Amino acid sequence: MPSNIPFLKTIATGAAMFALSTGCQQVRDWHYCEHECAPAVPLEATPAPLGTSVCNYRDIHRGAAEAEDFVIFQHEWYQGGERLGPKGRRHLDQIITHLGECGTPVVIEPQEVFVEENEPIDTAVARARTLDEIRRQDIIATLAAAGVPNPEERVVIAYPKPEGLFGVEAPRTFRQILNTGRGNRGGGFGGGGTGGGGFGGGGFY
Repeated sequence: MPSNIPFLKTIATGAAMFALSTGCQQVRDWHYCEHECAPAVPLEATPAPLGTSVCNYRDIHRGAAEAEDFVIFQHEWYQGGERLGPKGRRHLDQIITHLGECGTPVVIEPQEVFVEENEPIDTAVARARTLDEIRRQDIIATLAAAGVPNPEERVVIAYPKPEGLFGVEAPRTFRQILNTGRGNRGGGFGGGGTGGGGFGGGGFY
C-alpha cells in the first residue's frame, strides 16, 4: 500500500494543475471575450501612489463626519423652546469660530412633531415648523451680530445625514473607537435627536 502513495500524489497533482489551468482559461475567456469590465490600460501608464484609494475613502468619511459638527440638534434648545441652552450656545460659539474655514452650512435639526390631545395633525406640524423658523432666525441674528457674511444663506433647516445609534450600539461603537487607536480624538458633547455631534472627533469642541 505505501508503494502506491507517490503514484497517487502524482495523479492528484496533475488533476489539480489541470483544474487550475482550465479554470484560468475560463476566467480569461469570460473576462476578455464576453465582458469588458474596464478600459485597456497603456503599458506606459503610471499607477497612483500606494494608498490613494484608501486615503480618498477616508477623506470622504472624514468630511461627512466634520459636517455634523455644524449641526444644531433638538436637545440643544433650552427646554425644547426658541432659545439655545448653555451647551447649545457654547456649540454655536464654536461654529461661528470655524465658519470662515469652510463653506459648510449650519444645519438646524427640525423639531419633532408632538400632537396634543384632540389636535389635528396639520396643526401640530405647522406649530413645529413655525418653531423651526423662529430658531433659524435666532441663529441668523447671532451669526450676523458676529460678523458672519450672508448668514441667511448659511443656516438651513434639515435632517442631518448621520444617523443616531441605538442604546445597545453606543458602548460597542465606543470600544471599537478606542481599540482602533482613535480614542485620543476627544469627546463631543453627545447626540441630538438623530445623531451625535459637537466637534469631538479631533475637531474644535
